[in-house]
Amino acid sequence: MQACLEKLWRNNGASGPSVRQTDEDSLRAVAVTGDGGCASSKKTVSMHYTALRMLGRGVFGKVWLMVHVGVGSDGDVADTIVAVKQISLGRNATASIRKGNVELRLLKMANQVTKNVVQFRGAFYSRQDLFIVMENFGINVADFLHKVSSPSNAFKTRALREMLEGLSHLHAINICHRDLKSENVLVDTSGRVKICDFGSAFQYEQDAQYLPPVIGSLAIRPPECLLLSTSYSCKFDVWSYACVAYRIMVASQTPLFPAKDEADLWSRFRLLLGDPTRADLRDLAGQERYMLLQASVVPTRQTFLDNGAAHVSGYTAKSRRTLREHVEVNSGLGKMLAHWLDSLLLYSPIKRPSALSALEQLNRILHGPVA
Repeated sequence: MQACLEKLWRNNGASGPSVRQTDEDSLRAVAVTGDGGCASSKKTVSMHYTALRMLGRGVFGKVWLMVHVGVGSDGDVADTIVAVKQISLGRNATASIRKGNVELRLLKMANQVTKNVVQFRGAFYSRQDLFIVMENFGINVADFLHKVSSPSNAFKTRALREMLEGLSHLHAINICHRDLKSENVLVDTSGRVKICDFGSAFQYEQDAQYLPPVIGSLAIRPPECLLLSTSYSCKFDVWSYACVAYRIMVASQTPLFPAKDEADLWSRFRLLLGDPTRADLRDLAGQERYMLLQASVVPTRQTFLDNGAAHVSGYTAKSRRTLREHVEVNSGLGKMLAHWLDSLLLYSPIKRPSALSALEQLNRILHGPVA
């Protein structure tokens, strides 16, 4: 397992000494072109970044593997491999800069409260882009699961615990990630786990307030957002965490809810979790939207499997038992952890446990009650 992780990690670029905060001159150190080319400035600067290759592309930007050439305190020149997120400023540069600054602020705050978040190293602007420099930390969980078919139980339980430790610290300072998917969870050679990409993150002034309802990737979007609730809380992340935890526990290469659109996602909720109760609907605050989505046809078991969930066998409509049994049989982690995962996938965000409560429950299962 260790050797496999080291091989995967080397392919993503090795890590080196930490990078200092980028100085003002380095704002012109690099210009990254639209199709992946990189042209560095001819101006001599104390710190310099050169793109090696693209690591990923998302709605809000691209992530590059870059080499940083810096002058250390002893005057020696040293190369460091870093990950750099490039955010296009677009036509509305003021709004983009404001959004980018929010991401920077939240990432730096997160670094102060938890070690389970990717480390911020610096930032710089060009005329068209904002660049956020971070440590280069392994590969994402989605890629890992495509390459490692049978991760160890030790890896699984460590990943489950460290993700929740990170989330619980973020939620303690009212930061909600809002896009916690397998691609935004990184694993390194030793199996350590860190959360990355705070482009959708938000800090609550209160536990719940008005927020845009459509946020986060579809596969990890919770019911309250699907029903267009605008007063959701950090329990958003707990649902998303459960979706990622499922993939890690059973080493699944596909999401728990691999939906193609919102109606399909709602149908998959109903098939796997049953229909929400009236009390759930009151908590979700989305009854009109519920009636609209409820009119969609619940797929048969065979239709569901044909549409991309063949990795899960034995589905029956409105039955949580099948999920628990599937996780218990295919994870190798036992009945208690299967039931624990099921307890996180509650329609009602009020009844859904907090990240801290879920972490405490997980630790009791793994280590037994504290005397």
